[in-house]
Amino acid sequence: MTEPGSIELSPSNVTIEYGSPAALAVSVSNGTLESVSCDDGIEYHEEGSVLANGGLGSFICTANAVDNDQNPLTATANIQVVDTTEPSISAPGSLALTQNVSRELSIAVVDLLDGNIVTFDVGCPAGISYAQGAITATAAGTFACTISASDTSGNVANTQVALAVTATVSSEPPVANAGDDVNTPTGSTVTLDASASTDADSDITGYEWSIIEQPSGSNASIANANSTTTEFTPDVDGDYTIRVRVSDAGNNDDDDELIVTASTATWILNPSSSMGENIDAIVNVTDVSDVTVNQTNFKQISTSGIPDYLFVITQEQVDALNSRPKASDDFIGGATSARAGDLIAFGDDLGYDTRSGPGCDLGYWPPGPACPSDQQRSANIPAQPSPASADDSCNTGLNSIGLMLNGTSVYNWSDGVSYQGQGTWNQLAPEFEIYDVDICSGHAQTEGDYHHHMFSSCLADLFSDEGKAHSPIYGYAADGYPIYGPYQGAGELAKPGWVKRDYNDISKGGCGSGTRSCLMVDQLDPAQGTTPLSSNGPDTDQVVSSNSGNEFIVASGYYYEDYYYDASLTQQGGVYLDEHNGHDHDGLGYHYHTTVEEGTDGALIPIFPYNVGPTFYGETPGGSIYTCQRGSR
Repeated sequence: MTEPGSIELSPSNVTIEYGSPAALAVSVSNGTLESVSCDDGIEYHEEGSVLANGGLGSFICTANAVDNDQNPLTATANIQVVDTTEPSISAPGSLALTQNVSRELSIAVVDLLDGNIVTFDVGCPAGISYAQGAITATAAGTFACTISASDTSGNVANTQVALAVTATVSSEPPVANAGDDVNTPTGSTVTLDASASTDADSDITGYEWSIIEQPSGSNASIANANSTTTEFTPDVDGDYTIRVRVSDAGNNDDDDELIVTASTATWILNPSSSMGENIDAIVNVTDVSDVTVNQTNFKQISTSGIPDYLFVITQEQVDALNSRPKASDDFIGGATSARAGDLIAFGDDLGYDTRSGPGCDLGYWPPGPACPSDQQRSANIPAQPSPASADDSCNTGLNSIGLMLNGTSVYNWSDGVSYQGQGTWNQLAPEFEIYDVDICSGHAQTEGDYHHHMFSSCLADLFSDEGKAHSPIYGYAADGYPIYGPYQGAGELAKPGWVKRDYNDISKGGCGSGTRSCLMVDQLDPAQGTTPLSSNGPDTDQVVSSNSGNEFIVASGYYYEDYYYDASLTQQGGVYLDEHNGHDHDGLGYHYHTTVEEGTDGALIPIFPYNVGPTFYGETPGGSIYTCQRGSR
């Protein structure tokens, strides 16, 4: 019998640096070595070494042999692969910077071990900032930033970048921009914004606002006069010249001015009694006087009701005319005769076909009931309006419920028609008559009373209402409270508290069936729920024709009954209005807003309840332009 054989791997426990070799010897006595194998990640070399090249962790190498009697022999060694090598940082040793001018800081950090995640951080002293690969100095001098990198094995490396920063000497002065001139109601806050100011060297250091000229008796001042954006409230009618001075790091500065024109709403008088260009009537307002009726003081407005709108038609307006659903029938030749850039006066011929049927023979309006005519109206508006009692609110109704400042009538939301004449599902005029009004969103009823149910871009142009401040007053309602344009503040539209019903959602006024099969118990209190109808209204995907023969898919929002008032919106304050479509803020007193929303193309689209309503906020005393209709819409 032969001597027993043996095999050994030495050392049996090996700690090895990733990427480095280590000795691992195999010895066999009284036998023959057959193989040495290692786990993936460890290479065994026959000269007696191993190399770690497959990651960190624990591995095993196994040696196999047979002794002289052919009995198998086995030995193992445990291999622990570690990483103690710091990441490698590549970055410039020094960098020259110009104050306030960003420069790329190229940093490359790698680790010996592929997949061993490396993170790095750039730490800089005050006056130096690093972000997204760029470094910027806001002060001159000599600095050093430290780059620190670490890998998932906990190895950390640091290096420094020396920075020599040269102070910027501005060769270009700033260009101040105070913004455009502003028209605003007296007492309304105006936002002053100089953020459009520029500097070729990008080193603006300050702003200084000041009032250069202001009306006699004004005590207005500018809050936060050294801010880029600030506020100012004119307290007296007149022009305010506002200056902003913009300074830069090179001690250069530049001034710019704007004029804020503040005014209390005044009626647009026509002292020369000039006539309309196309309609035989004195335009605008001929006289404003004080009268007393039944011990109530009124402003009596004498007007024909005919405006003198004059505007340059835009390509967008031409396109809108030509995209009318019945343009081929509405216009002689199938399209408007107007061209972008034409100056259009009220009543000018736009090419509408007036050759057949009753209505206005001027080609300015779509076929309709009548041309606007001289109303020879003397309308009374309460001079000292007062709120109505909570249990005695007055419903708005058909015909004039107020006057715009140019003497045109304000009408409410209704066109006087209900679905199939049922008295329910009352049509909204701005929806069903959208193709019956002119470019100024107005038209006349059968007696020739020209009126606006909704926002008019021509009124906005007349009052220079561009959304740069709170809208000015457009007119007055029959209760004496003013109707302002759509803006609650600079670039901020007022929003109604009225919400469209979702007929698929009971919690949002729906009937549970997706159809108009129920009415709100109380449109002012949606918590009271709904009551079923014996006969459904039109489906929300149904096509319904208007009086003028235009067809509409009547989704929720075409009928008065499609809305309910959400008091929680009004409680938020700010832009939200109450159930009368008004509010009181910033010392303006209670006032209504004409309400719109911004379309995807930026156009302003009228939204319910449009001007006033469905009820007045104030009393409408006897003798007013409008007699209260309690108990009816």
